[in-house]
Amino acid sequence: MTTTNENIDINKVKSEVFSSNAIRLSGTEWLWTLGICLVVLIGLPSLWATRETFEPDSEYRMPYRLGYDYSHFRRYSHWAADHYDTLMIGDSVLWGNYVSPDNTLTHYLNERAGRQQFANLSISGIHPAALAGLLRYYGTEITGKKVIVNFNPTWLSSPGADLRDEKEARINHPKLIPQWTPSIPGYKEKTAARIDIILQHYIRFRQWTNHLQICYFSDDSISSLSQWTLEHPYQNPFTLKLPVPANKPHSTKIRWDPNTRNQFEFPWVDLETSLQWQFFRKAVEILQAGGNQVFVLVGPFNEHMLTAENKKKYREIQDGIESWLRKNEIPYFMPTALPSEYYADASHPLAKGYAVLAEQLYNTPSFQTVILNMDSKESDKE
Repeated sequence: MTTTNENIDINKVKSEVFSSNAIRLSGTEWLWTLGICLVVLIGLPSLWATRETFEPDSEYRMPYRLGYDYSHFRRYSHWAADHYDTLMIGDSVLWGNYVSPDNTLTHYLNERAGRQQFANLSISGIHPAALAGLLRYYGTEITGKKVIVNFNPTWLSSPGADLRDEKEARINHPKLIPQWTPSIPGYKEKTAARIDIILQHYIRFRQWTNHLQICYFSDDSISSLSQWTLEHPYQNPFTLKLPVPANKPHSTKIRWDPNTRNQFEFPWVDLETSLQWQFFRKAVEILQAGGNQVFVLVGPFNEHMLTAENKKKYREIQDGIESWLRKNEIPYFMPTALPSEYYADASHPLAKGYAVLAEQLYNTPSFQTVILNMDSKESDKE
């Protein structure tokens, strides 16, 4: 068989056989593509932050629904550091699990001070292991400030709360805990997911997409952008105004009835071997490394729930905490138990409890010296 296509370009045929792609980029075009992608990945999150309206009021706290939006915490902590003398960081005890924003400890301290001195940077459910991660990756704006950090003894009340239970457990804020070392027995996440979590801490684009998902397209009935567009076909999904979910108490179900006088035996863990206590110390170190003046609030805890024998173990834990704070010259306040009727459960005060706690804290000499910058003469006037 003879061929009549004597003028066929063999090199062209080989090139076409090499790939089925309709469009192939040259080396220069690949460089341009890479550059455009980098501009989008790096520049878009920063541009969004400059355009997205965020105007917190004097009673602002991270809404419960936004508790897992750590990039929003970074932004709020930056704003709070610019507007307030003292930042308050902790879990739901400081956040105010059973009260509205105008009945938190932060509110009553500002009321007592007569000005907006204290900002509530607490996040509900942020146990010490997660708090250390939050400060390490997202709290870098907190430098050179006065910081009141809360240690909730409830995290030592059982091996499960202390993250030492070998069984796989549901852990609050798993993206903030160490993915490998120190090892957390109950954390069973797969290797690929752990690597992805670590990358998220350093890639702003991933943090931005997580921010969009949580803030704009996640509520009680909607969990994704695709679902949102189906529910709202004629609305613009990007309003550039940060939505503020209802900032109400997370819980209204009071779990402690002072009239029953029921008492419990908590399986307290030893302070020396506690993972949560180890992480809390790390959180304090991170804050101090940022040039912050740290003041520790230990508790409050509802001691009325404890049997006489169980209370002895709790006292041993208090003594150990106090010993470490004194040894490291860290100012602190460890309040005595509030009246029984001022608690909602083992650790969360009600509004009256926060008001009493604020008064006790405000009149503590170390608090007046470190946080209020008052000398002994001013303290006497108070």
